Amino acid sequence: MPPRVKTVASITIEKFYESHAAALGLVLLGERVGFDRLISEPAMNRPGLALAGFFSYFAKKRVQVLGYSELSYLRKLPNEMRVDRFSRMCDRDIPCLVVARNAALDPGGNFSFR
Repeated sequence: MPPRVKTVASITIEKFYESHAAALGLVLLGERVGFDRLISEPAMNRPGLALAGFFSYFAKKRVQVLGYSELSYLRKLPNEMRVDRFSRMCDRDIPCLVVARNAALDPGGNFSFR
């Protein structure tokens, strides 16, 4: 008999946020939209390659996390390119985006550390 493989059911963003916001220090910065989206892969993804323009193996079913490395890279891009790369990532129907390091994004693709 083959070994059993444990499968993890997908969860909604709402369930993820309600279950983990306090422990992870998550703060909702935008409107409460998209909470019905599903996270169907339990690992998170740091989208550095996507932000560099490489989307061939982009893990779009995972929570996307922008850490210091990704934020530093974005800061060095010209504004038009920053908006393009960020938009291309978001156009892939990612479940959600977590911005680390107490940084905030604005609609124009700029960000600041608070």
